[in-house]
Amino acid sequence: MTNEYDTTRNCVYRARNIHDALREFLRLKHLLRSSEPDSATQVEILAKASQLEKLLCKAVARNLRVLSLDVSRATFPMGTIVQTGGSRETITLNDVVRALEKHMRRDWGDCGEEDVTANRRALAEGGRLLSVHQTSAGIKFWILTEADRSATTVLLPCEY
Repeated sequence: MTNEYDTTRNCVYRARNIHDALREFLRLKHLLRSSEPDSATQVEILAKASQLEKLLCKAVARNLRVLSLDVSRATFPMGTIVQTGGSRETITLNDVVRALEKHMRRDWGDCGEEDVTANRRALAEGGRLLSVHQTSAGIKFWILTEADRSATTVLLPCEY
């Protein structure tokens, strides 16, 4: 069974790898702008940037799961429901569905009073919604619904 420390360490490692790849991709794009047009350097930079772009797309695809859930009982629009890679590896589908059902009914789980107040304000004025839950194994995870209600994401705190 994965403990919370290992889960956090794995999330940080994965985020660093994706972050480093993205940083390198952006550095290459900057170099591309400053290189001579049609030079051998530019061709080499384009090849590296293209390879990094493919790796980043694969990483994003591998690290997200789109969930299908009956949201007809939701008390607010939830948009597309997605689950991050770390949460997908750590949280059972039953735990995710149970928490999403609470979230859509405005049961914010283990949120503190400050977050509950922020959620009430967000529902009235338009803002991001947060609920905090634990798996049956005791691992904490979050559910975030974007302010524009376009998406709801299930994630581990270390993936934020």
